[in-house]
Amino acid sequence: MSAAHDWIEPLVFSAAATVVAVPVVKRVAVATGFLDRPAPHKVHPQPTPYLGGAAICIGVLVAVLVARTTVHSGVIGAAAAVLFAAGLVDDRRGMPPLVKLAIQGAAAVVVFVIGFHLQAEGVWIHLTGVKWVDLVPTFALFILIPNSVNLLDNTDGCAAGVVAASTACVLAETIVRGQDQFSIAAAAMEGALLGFLVYNRRPASIFMGDAGSLPLGLLLAVMATRAGVGVQAPVGAEATFLLLGIPLADTATVFIARVLHGRSIFQGGQDHLSHRLAASGLSIGYATWTLIVAQAGMGVVAIALAMGQLGGWWALGFGLAMLSAVVVPAARPTINRIVYRVSPQGAAPEGVPLPVSPSSGAAA
Repeated sequence: MSAAHDWIEPLVFSAAATVVAVPVVKRVAVATGFLDRPAPHKVHPQPTPYLGGAAICIGVLVAVLVARTTVHSGVIGAAAAVLFAAGLVDDRRGMPPLVKLAIQGAAAVVVFVIGFHLQAEGVWIHLTGVKWVDLVPTFALFILIPNSVNLLDNTDGCAAGVVAASTACVLAETIVRGQDQFSIAAAAMEGALLGFLVYNRRPASIFMGDAGSLPLGLLLAVMATRAGVGVQAPVGAEATFLLLGIPLADTATVFIARVLHGRSIFQGGQDHLSHRLAASGLSIGYATWTLIVAQAGMGVVAIALAMGQLGGWWALGFGLAMLSAVVVPAARPTINRIVYRVSPQGAAPEGVPLPVSPSSGAAA
């Protein structure tokens, strides 16, 4: 197999391994009671197996073992494995937020140190072009995005679909640029996500849980920052943020809305972009696909920008237009009243359920 096609093998192997692994981990989850049980802030009506994150990690690991990888990739993978373990504990018995944040911070430090060591190939946001200055936003991103993907995992196929859309765009860029090692990593992740979506699409029979969303978020952040490699600052940062548009927009929307409405930012709820789009009249399936397609569109713009096929201002305009088409309708005051179950006078309305169907519940 030629180097130009080295990405095909890990894509196929990771997808196949994940498809095979999911039924196995589902049985383990049921046998051990490792289930996501219904709760007031969740919308699935019956206990659903967790451990989807384990199947995703198995798929990626299989692909890595059959492909050529570098020591740097192995260390970054180890950092993601630490988040997998932390997520597994959190899914099973819960974990204090500060402890989880400390573990995420340690993983972020490892990834940044490795990225800094890569020198010209680095893994950091190309915002100013000065690596020591760009340390702060990069470190923040490596903590924020795992949590954003975790929050995005609130309806069937949403987190996996959105991350797959961004990863596919990064994979296409690395193939064109001939970045063999990075294309192998992107292909492994893309294949595992596609294999997982066979079971996680609506109606989902398994959820990824924190054990899946946290390491996926870290790897997505790495890939998004790598997409800006070789692109003059701050255009490289613009490409990175476009590739992370929907996870960041969902987190920002929930955070701002909860602060304005006096709601806890740590408590679960049905006020994410998918829920809001459903409350505006879309089915939950169409709401999820809207987010996936919007992220795919922003990803294409990001790659066109990184490849020099689109100017910075044009890319910014297209990206904001796509993001606004999702966020503006979802953030209307009428939608806030529905998702927070309050009338214009502040009283709870009678019998106004969110028009959503069984799916995974957000952690927050």
